[in-house]
Amino acid sequence: MPGSKNTDLQRENKLKEIKGLVVQWQLPVYEVARYGDGYKVQTKTGVRVGSFGQNLVGAFIYITPRNDTERQAVEALKTGDLILFKGRIAGSSMRSLEMKPAILASQASPEPQTMPVQQPQQASLPSANILALVGKRPESALDEPALKDKFKILLGDRLDAFRERLNVSSGMTQEGDWVVGEGGMPHLLSIEEAAFAINSKTSETFAIMLIEGKEIRYFGTTDVTNLPAPLQSWYKARGGS
Repeated sequence: MPGSKNTDLQRENKLKEIKGLVVQWQLPVYEVARYGDGYKVQTKTGVRVGSFGQNLVGAFIYITPRNDTERQAVEALKTGDLILFKGRIAGSSMRSLEMKPAILASQASPEPQTMPVQQPQQASLPSANILALVGKRPESALDEPALKDKFKILLGDRLDAFRERLNVSSGMTQEGDWVVGEGGMPHLLSIEEAAFAINSKTSETFAIMLIEGKEIRYFGTTDVTNLPAPLQSWYKARGGS
């Protein structure tokens, strides 16, 4: 795992196994910085915990606050404080994992917990299961057991609003490696709409939402050019540039 004595090749192979997994960890804070509308929290590495001398994994956590209370909690963090979060393993940087997107799980407890990377809470949905969504109503993807937590983390407090925008829809389609769902609110098509794309091989998920016919918000990346092609086309068709 990142932060260990393994070689770069061994870390690369391990990362392939765990990338895309959703985990919940509690780690000690090293630094906090603003990142777009959220924050990037860097945790300490090489910290030994308890009589077993376990090493905590280092991470860059890209936190999206769901409300002002969570925003204040993140801004109040100091070096050495514990942060309890839930997020998706998106990659690695500087021998630390990148957790993106991520949300606060709750207020940090006084005792640190170590959760080995080898024991994530949720595995990726098999490719065959993702492709089985094709033809079904987009709303059903939000309730798929293996995807439910992904959408909760991805959308945060926008989940219900996103679901409302899928009320009027046709079946999900497959575009290359992506399973795509889209829809709109009754009588408000072209004003209140939403779409998502799920990678059939990795279960990586992105979402986008049109609000009041003019504001477009996307989830899963801070750069619209990183959206999968189907969502970039959706974005441009609704006035995005």
